[in-house]
Amino acid sequence: MKYKRDETFRYKFIEEISFNFKMISIDGIPIDSKSCEGVLLDISPNGCKILSPLEFPAHKNIVFYIEFTFNEEPIKVSSELVWKKRVGNNFQYGLKLHSTEDSSRLIVQEIKKYVKKQELS
Repeated sequence: MKYKRDETFRYKFIEEISFNFKMISIDGIPIDSKSCEGVLLDISPNGCKILSPLEFPAHKNIVFYIEFTFNEEPIKVSSELVWKKRVGNNFQYGLKLHSTEDSSRLIVQEIKKYVKKQELS
């Protein structure tokens, strides 16, 4: 599975940002999975990298619903699994966000606020 990023920036978090996610479809078939917890490692308006102890098959078309807050506003968006990599006992995943113009703008605004808050502390 090859993926080529073409975006202006990607913010890498220094501290762990916990978030919740669940699978909503596999190969186009809707499912209702339990909510899981993961760690948000980095983010851009179009994608993110996450860490989870759970293993998902990268060769399947898996769509997740993710919810996270790293500043003030909660961000809720669906995303698709693009790649996976084993890291110790965990797995890193690259997710492509199904962002709207509004959610992309919110992600950028929240990153700016988060960075400003980090610089002040």
